[in-house]
Amino acid sequence: MSILQTQTTSFKAELYQGIHDLTTDVIKIALYTANANLNADTTAYTTSNEIVYTGYTAGGKVMTGITVNTSGYTAYVGFDNVVWTPGAFTARCALI
Repeated sequence: MSILQTQTTSFKAELYQGIHDLTTDVIKIALYTANANLNADTTAYTTSNEIVYTGYTAGGKVMTGITVNTSGYTAYVGFDNVVWTPGAFTARCALI
């Protein structure tokens, strides 16, 4: 298994096709173990190696406060901190 920090290729293509609007679509973040296989070829949410913990629901949480901004030649997305309760757990990566 491998985890690669990246935007997936399918997501980038879908942005250019106008399929996603980050400011109006429901955007979720799911958390995964170190055994997850997430990389540029990932095309969809999967439950495979998603964390299991009291207080965490499969599928993750809806992200709020999403903003799209630019700085120079860079565009970026911001969002409010996502908080899970109760307590602490271990996650090695996330899929938005």
